[in-house]
Parts: sequence; C-alpha cells; structure tokens
Amino acid sequence: ETIKHSRDKIQLYKFKTVKTHLTLVRAVEAMQREYDEISGFAQCQIESHSFAIKLEGTKNKGKFLVEDLIRFAENHFNLFNIANPSESKQYTLNYVAFVPGSSCLVGDFDIIPDQERKVDKAEIKETIAKAEQKNVENCRSGSGSR
Repeated sequence: ETIKHSRDKIQLYKFKTVKTHLTLVRAVEAMQREYDEISGFAQCQIESHSFAIKLEGTKNKGKFLVEDLIRFAENHFNLFNIANPSESKQYTLNYVAFVPGSSCLVGDFDIIPDQERKVDKAEIKETIAKAEQKNVENCRSGSGSR
C-alpha cells in the first residue's frame, strides 16, 4: 500500500509540475527492492531467467562495473560459439532486471533465426546448457572464468 501511495504521489507531482521528482522515484524504487527481497519475489526472478550475474558481498546493491558486464557478454558469446561452432548466427542478450539482495542482474537470450530453416530453441538451449556446464567445470579446474 505504501508503494502504491508513493507511486500515486509521483504521478500527481508529475501532473502538476510536468517533471519527475527524482527523490520520490528513488524512494519508491528502494521500497520496491526491499519488498521484492522480503516477499521472495527476487529469488523467483533469479530462478526464472536464462542467466543471473550475481556479485556477492558488494556494498553497492544493484550496481555493476562496466567491465563485469562486458566480461559476462564476452563469455556468453564464447559459449554460444561453442554451442554453434560452424554457424554465424546472431543472438541478443536481454537484461531484464536488477534483483535486490546483492548486485544481481537477470536476463534472457534470444537467437536470431535463419530465414531458411526454423530454429529448435529447446535444442539450442540444451546445447548451450551443456556448454555452460563445461565452462563451470573449466572454472572449477582453474582454466576459465564465469
């Protein structure tokens, strides 16, 4: 109820001033993150998306260094190339949300299909999952990083 009341207050402020009140918006975002964490919704977000980049122990919840995101995207691209070594298909990463509780960014990936043949997404996801597992095993043995 407090979150809804605050959102209504933001809309009223914007209607009267034609501006968005930065302090109010950030306060509502903080309340929403806290509510999502307490209610368990944040954990559901992590479990329901294709990937979650989680930085444990950081003091800056919801913030990432650009280098971390670039490294993640490069690693994901390398995994995609392992899963489809002879194909030059494109895919997109969709960063969906920051999850409270730590710095955790969740999202999904979409493969841009060929026009000539239909892509079996289940098969590709299975192949990528196997490649990701191989990457995890390599990380544990010290020959790679996630």
